[in-house]
Amino acid sequence: MEFIAQEIGVDVGTYSHFITNLHIYDFTKGQCEEVLENDQPEGNNQKKLVFPVSEVVSGSDHNRLFFFNLVNEFTKLIRDPNYPIQFGIQELFDNYNLDAVNNLLYDYAMSVASFTQHKLGKESTLVLPSGDFKDAVSLSPFRKFELR
Repeated sequence: MEFIAQEIGVDVGTYSHFITNLHIYDFTKGQCEEVLENDQPEGNNQKKLVFPVSEVVSGSDHNRLFFFNLVNEFTKLIRDPNYPIQFGIQELFDNYNLDAVNNLLYDYAMSVASFTQHKLGKESTLVLPSGDFKDAVSLSPFRKFELR
């Protein structure tokens, strides 16, 4: 977010995103019908979305700091497309005592990193984790980019 703010000449602020309902527009109706008409594969993993926990810092402050650090990893990658982000994200998860292997949060972070590398014109060296998340991304009719 810091990079975007700098590029458009504004101060970094707070971004909040809440979804309370789903809108289907005329231009997405066909995609939605296709999703509903096609059989969806059965999920093949049991990963959970696990957030950091702290006995010293309040939960929301601890999570806010974690995500601040996670966004900082993406900022490093944007500033230097050769930054080895997979190691930075792994270290961040280790520092917060979060299991990376069985955590959807790690899968999401690595996917954002991979997408960012792609947008920067770098070939992603990251592997999309296997399981439900990979299936959801690879089989999505809404996906607008090629998977490698």
